Amino acid sequence: MESRVQREDFYTQRKIAAERIADANFEKAMENEQFEKLYRDLHLILPYEMAKAEVEGDIKKLELLADEKNRVETELDSILQKMQLTRLDLIPKTICQKCRDTGYTQDGKFCDCYRNG
Repeated sequence: MESRVQREDFYTQRKIAAERIADANFEKAMENEQFEKLYRDLHLILPYEMAKAEVEGDIKKLELLADEKNRVETELDSILQKMQLTRLDLIPKTICQKCRDTGYTQDGKFCDCYRNG
């Protein structure tokens, strides 16, 4: 029978591998200056501006910012597509859909992916 440490190491290694792939994809995307600018707009500037418009009750500005967010997302997708990537390639992917690489199923039982992995 495997030790708890071996089991935890197995899942840790899976997560590390998935994070490395996602990080490499993100770094590749960020090398593109247009992508970097749009990414920062999407994740830093637009959320701030949208929150400000919401607090101010400026519905018209909020609608314009939502349209701008959609435009930026579409443009980011286009840039990524040219690099043969998608937004999903920028986040770590789990191998096992049952346990999401935690080792435990939703009912708290050990997942069988460890034995099959």
